[in-house]
Amino acid sequence: MKKVLTMLTLAACIANNGWSQSSNEYVKLDKYVVTASKEKESLVDVSIPIQILDSNKIKLSGAISIGELLGKYVTGHLHKYNGFSTVPGIRGLRADAHGDDIKGHVLILIDGHRVGTGNVAKISLDRVERVEIIKGPASALYGSAAMGGVINIITKKGEGEFSTSLTLEGGSFDYQKELLSGGGSINDKVSFHAAISHEESDNYKDPAFGEVYNTTRTQDNFGGNLTIQLADNQSLRIGGNIAKNDGGYPTWDNWTTYSSYKKENSDYYEKDHSYFDAEYNAYLLDEQLHLKSVFYWLEDKNDWYYGTYPDASDSFAKNQDTTLGFDQQFSLNKFKNQLIVFGITLEKLEKETSSRSFGYSSTPAIPSMEYESKSFYFQDSVSLLNDTLKVTVGGRYDYFDLSTKESDNSSYTDFVEKSEDFDQFSPKFGINYKLPGDTLRLKANIGKGFCTPAADQLSSEYTLLSWGHYSRTLGNPDLEPEKSVTFDVGLAYVNSFINFDLTFFSTDLEDKIITSSDMTLYNGYYWTTWTNSGDATIQGVDLMLEWQINSTFEWFPELVLYSNITFNTKYEDKDTKEDLEYISDYECKSGLRFDNKKFLVEISHVLVGPQKRRNFDVWTAYVVEESDSFDFFDLTIRWSLTEKMSLFLNVFNVLDSEIEWERGYMMPERNYKVGAKFTF
Repeated sequence: MKKVLTMLTLAACIANNGWSQSSNEYVKLDKYVVTASKEKESLVDVSIPIQILDSNKIKLSGAISIGELLGKYVTGHLHKYNGFSTVPGIRGLRADAHGDDIKGHVLILIDGHRVGTGNVAKISLDRVERVEIIKGPASALYGSAAMGGVINIITKKGEGEFSTSLTLEGGSFDYQKELLSGGGSINDKVSFHAAISHEESDNYKDPAFGEVYNTTRTQDNFGGNLTIQLADNQSLRIGGNIAKNDGGYPTWDNWTTYSSYKKENSDYYEKDHSYFDAEYNAYLLDEQLHLKSVFYWLEDKNDWYYGTYPDASDSFAKNQDTTLGFDQQFSLNKFKNQLIVFGITLEKLEKETSSRSFGYSSTPAIPSMEYESKSFYFQDSVSLLNDTLKVTVGGRYDYFDLSTKESDNSSYTDFVEKSEDFDQFSPKFGINYKLPGDTLRLKANIGKGFCTPAADQLSSEYTLLSWGHYSRTLGNPDLEPEKSVTFDVGLAYVNSFINFDLTFFSTDLEDKIITSSDMTLYNGYYWTTWTNSGDATIQGVDLMLEWQINSTFEWFPELVLYSNITFNTKYEDKDTKEDLEYISDYECKSGLRFDNKKFLVEISHVLVGPQKRRNFDVWTAYVVEESDSFDFFDLTIRWSLTEKMSLFLNVFNVLDSEIEWERGYMMPERNYKVGAKFTF
């Protein structure tokens, strides 16, 4: 089946070359994107590679979180554990899982601003309208963390006729979910969308070891958007979401044999996430000037409880990140064929940490921290040669002030609260050239990305007692941000039945931040600090294809083949010449969809190639080893009984494959989900 899907993909590309010359039904894509320039624009005018997951793909996926959705459709390493823990990657770089999301390498947004976490398993799909994925650096507009790319989650706003729906789901491992959602226009001035849901499941089973004890999970989710039209050219949107995510995490009886899961295990976590935002839009000077003001508040909690059985609450580690942000953007299109976007962003992030060990206060692994940033960004897009050539140039200046704070009730010795600052400029340049007929486009981009050091990596100074030994931690004020320069070139083709995008990319990484530890006693202490060490190169090819087979042959009903493939041709450390970890030679995520308007069937396939991963059997001295490839199939069936009622069935891991995104964390065996949706 793997070979069949690959051959179909190649056949579609070859066949399109012949068919397109005899077809006069060329059409432009009616899709638009908002992430590439922070303004709405046609997808065919964008030079950077963008993948769109629209509402239809979200419904068909059967996914219950952004993490599962990305795992099904988007290539790039997925760091997926049990429960609410999934970290996405793009082009060999990935987000940060435990807060401080600005120091990750892939940035997660919601409605254009930071969501405040890199753990996309926390984010429910209840209110998601679409997801836009930028592949490649976007620090020129979005700052730190946008090195590998940006994932922008766009929520439902409630335009159109008012309606309400109730969705009931059940399935394997005692899974159940109840979702009530609704929205629409109340009148010509006010519209809204809101959703509330409860979801839970019991321990799952994997194909190799049976029941995975202590993997129960629950999520309660509530949120919405309210939009008020203040005047003909002014609007105010107020939105937000609260997600309560609780569950247990498993452990092995023996980490070196991986023979069975430990049944008497009560470790659990609370990974809550909340945000609130307010967005004001005004179109002035005959809509030549667009003012957009966004205020946002973000809260991300990561609490782990790992005490003695049967009550784990006497030992814990807690991290809570709170962010206040403001973005003021100006967009000017006064001049024909030119769009100028510029703005400022102000943010303050506070991380609070605490810990307890067997009922007594203990020292957190990392101290509390504070980040303050001030940023200015601009982008100028000019269309030339009768709108056939579009040139984009832009950049962003970021200034950071980072501080390390002593955690409450901690047992640090001689803790010194310090601050350090640095600045960074990130430029970009892109071109998009349309050949006659507007069906074939040539694209090229070059851009710089960066990732800020953590506050403790720059400014920490303290001593702590760990495992009977004193350890001295000292930040490095000369530490540089991690940086990347990416060049990509590609072509895109679109007509009435095919959408094809092929991109070659090359990324040079420098100033990687690594921990530098001296495990021998130095002046009576073990020492830990951080340094910039090592450069790396990542090169590869991205292919995105969607082929409407029925339109090609004038068939009815709809038959669509899609495929997203990444070949990583080079990914190595420049000094050691060793391959980088957690990058596969290839990934392929494909599917075939049949739809006759009443009955819909889709089968999807995920193939992940071998990659180097860390083996933590011995925690003090992990080894790097190569994992095997894995693949799995999912099946979706949807049946629209009436306009007001539909039924659906999802079968996951149809062939009962062994799926292991991260070593030691086997995913569920073949399982199913059934449900019904009622619209009122």
